[in-house]
Amino acid sequence: MNAKAKNSFSSVCLSVTLGLIFLLAGFGKLLSPPTFYQNILEYRLLDSQSSWLLAHYLPWLECLLGLALMTAFLRPGALLLATMLCLLFLLVLASVWLRGLNISCGCFAGGGWLDSVPVAMLKNILMLAAMTMLWVKSGARLRSA
Repeated sequence: MNAKAKNSFSSVCLSVTLGLIFLLAGFGKLLSPPTFYQNILEYRLLDSQSSWLLAHYLPWLECLLGLALMTAFLRPGALLLATMLCLLFLLVLASVWLRGLNISCGCFAGGGWLDSVPVAMLKNILMLAAMTMLWVKSGARLRSA
């Protein structure tokens, strides 16, 4: 396997992995919008109506992003939107951490220590690192084309 094929294969694997993460996160929230709504309220950033809207529409966005990340022709736009979403969520998590709130992030509707704010921040940073790798690899492909 040549270097170009390895780069392409690793990009596809990374994109599919990120896509599955978004798909699983969104699907878990779709199963219980009231639980996700409560999670959003605990952040103490949005009013009740905005939290309700976010609880009902964000899971669909996450699922669509997950599918788009796994689809070659939709990947660039999905990668941009996913990166912006993760950056925003990292800022929200930092806000929660700085305010000393002890809440579940609500990421995968599971709760427990895996949904704690510090662990959610670490997961988010790792996802942003993976997205950065995809950005770098896609930039390299654009320059060599």
